[in-house]
Amino acid sequence: MIRPLHDNIAVRPDPFVQSGLIIMPEEDTRTGTVVAVGTGKKDSSRPLMVNVGDHVMYSGTIDRTYEGLLIMKDKDVIGFV
Repeated sequence: MIRPLHDNIAVRPDPFVQSGLIIMPEEDTRTGTVVAVGTGKKDSSRPLMVNVGDHVMYSGTIDRTYEGLLIMKDKDVIGFV
C-alpha cells in the first residue's frame, strides 16, 4: 500500500458497468473511494478536505497510478458523492 506525502491522496476508482462490461465513462469526471491521504502541505494552514473512506468525484485528467490506485492532489477532488 502506498502512503502519500504532503497534500497527495490515493483513490481507488469505481468500475463502471454497462451491459455486463466494465467501461470507463465518457464524461470528464469520475468517482472513487479515498484509500490513503497525506499529512497536508508543509507550512500550510489549510487542512486536507478528504479522509480515508470518503466517496469522491474527481477530475478525469489524472494520469498518475500505482497498483490500480490513482494518485492525485486533494485539490483535484471536485466533491463528495
